[in-house]
Amino acid sequence: MNKAPFNIPNILASLANDVVSGQLTMEQAAEELCRSHWTQFVDVKQTEHLLNPYIQQSSQKGSKYDHS
Repeated sequence: MNKAPFNIPNILASLANDVVSGQLTMEQAAEELCRSHWTQFVDVKQTEHLLNPYIQQSSQKGSKYDHS
C-alpha cells in the first residue's frame, strides 16, 4: 500500500501564511524566526526577504496551507 506523505509546511511557509492571513505582523514573524534561530536578531528586512517567495506563491494561487 502506497500512502501519500503528510502535507506539513515548513516554518517559512507557515509564517508567511500567518502574515498573509493577518494573524501575525511581519515584526512578530521576525521575532519567531529569531527564536527558532533562523536569524541572529529580530531582523524585519531579512524576514521579508525569507518570506517573500512564500507570500508571492500564496497570493498567486491561494494559500495551499489554508485550513479554514
